[in-house]
Amino acid sequence: MTGGPGSVPVPATILIDQVGLPHVPVLATLHAQCFQLGWTEASFVQSMAQPNVVAWLALLEPDREPVGFMVVRVVEDEAEILTLGVLRSHRRRGIARQLLAQATARASSASAVALFLEVAEGNEPARGLYRKAGFHAVGRRANYYPSPDGSSEAAIVMRRDLRA
Repeated sequence: MTGGPGSVPVPATILIDQVGLPHVPVLATLHAQCFQLGWTEASFVQSMAQPNVVAWLALLEPDREPVGFMVVRVVEDEAEILTLGVLRSHRRRGIARQLLAQATARASSASAVALFLEVAEGNEPARGLYRKAGFHAVGRRANYYPSPDGSSEAAIVMRRDLRA
């Protein structure tokens, strides 16, 4: 954000807000803007209707503009980030790191000992972010992410140990 001449840019504040089923249209819209094949509203409803799934929106203050999202599932002693995205125009500003911190806190509070995610093999910026956040590769799933042209890309399975 910037003001008049001579003003100093003020970094935007991001609020991470837990959301529910009423926010499904916003989540689906953001997902479609972040990924080639976005989740449908029905996909979000199906995931979020489960009692062990929590979703968050990253909101740009002061207008609460949605710029990112994340959905996490916790089962027994493991947690998984089902999806995480930040609008392209807002990437590299620490928003994904804030979402990852929220996922880690949620998983830890639910007594999970590990947090997992899948990331496209060719998405080196995201893989680098996850490595910096303490994740390491533990597997590979061939042909995991379909593309609109009929091709597919492998997923790298990553894990972060949550034990002290």
